[in-house]
Amino acid sequence: MVFHVPDLNYSAAMDFCQKVNSYVVRDNDTIIEIDFNRVGNCDPFPMLMVSTAIRNMRKKNRNLQFIARNCNNRYAEYMKFYNACGINLGADVEYSRGNANYSCITKLSIEDLYTESHENLDYIQETIEKKSKEMSKVLCREDKEFQNWMTFVIRELLRNIPEHSQSRTIWYCAQYWPSYDLVELAILDEGVGISKSLADSYEFRKLYKNDYEALQLALEPGVSGTFSSTRRSIGTGDWQNSGYGLYMVSQMCAELGASFIIASGDSAIRIAKENGEIKQTKYDTHMDGTAIQIRIRPSKNVNYDQVRRDILKRGEELARSKDYTIHSASKSSRGLF
Repeated sequence: MVFHVPDLNYSAAMDFCQKVNSYVVRDNDTIIEIDFNRVGNCDPFPMLMVSTAIRNMRKKNRNLQFIARNCNNRYAEYMKFYNACGINLGADVEYSRGNANYSCITKLSIEDLYTESHENLDYIQETIEKKSKEMSKVLCREDKEFQNWMTFVIRELLRNIPEHSQSRTIWYCAQYWPSYDLVELAILDEGVGISKSLADSYEFRKLYKNDYEALQLALEPGVSGTFSSTRRSIGTGDWQNSGYGLYMVSQMCAELGASFIIASGDSAIRIAKENGEIKQTKYDTHMDGTAIQIRIRPSKNVNYDQVRRDILKRGEELARSKDYTIHSASKSSRGLF
């Protein structure tokens, strides 16, 4: 069997992941070839999605021989795409490398985050805050307003992973293209996924029937796996989970003219503003865990704080109209750090 890795844009990558997952190994299969000849474009989100699909296929079929063909894209090698696929080519993914325009594919251990937090007498969320600031600097040059916003976005996405995913690792990759005035950030975990995470709350199990409906639910304000019918508000701790992170990030991206994609299980949702209206587009794919992409043009003259406050106000009003949500956002989701 030969799998042809496509040119790495988001729609082709999601199709490839679905194809890999749906393939049933036949009795006479002894070799699986992965052909990278079609790889030209190498965006962060597609690289993370495709490399994860290939790694998982190799783990599930350890009795088969895997052969990689045409690993000729030097940029893909430099961004550690081949290494992330499990091919011994290029720098190791556990080594963080980048410059002012990019962060290569990097694997971050959750256990290491807890160890660092323990050594510094910090909460893990405080360690994630520091990591978020480091990552945002790569993409923001001297634009402090945009850097603060990116720190908020990265923190809200990262802190969901140790809190909900049961994943042992975080994968991330980012790129800034000055000539296109474009930033892309991708974050991925290999945990239980959105649907299983929400199922930890008894109240949510009856609200969705499939992965797509679980994604829609997770994007609503105040939806958290920590919810119970006796808990309409959070405690006083700065880092309490209130279920506003995905809602805030996705809605801010749309409001700012950016693109937001979240993939988990057999579905993905893209949120973007089209003709002045925020729209959701559904894609079929496969993701063991959760993957998120953000694409935004950083040069716009925007009051990020005002956009955040407006969306937070809308979100809390919407949450108060429902009986399965937390009605007020945490200090972290309010962007008060």
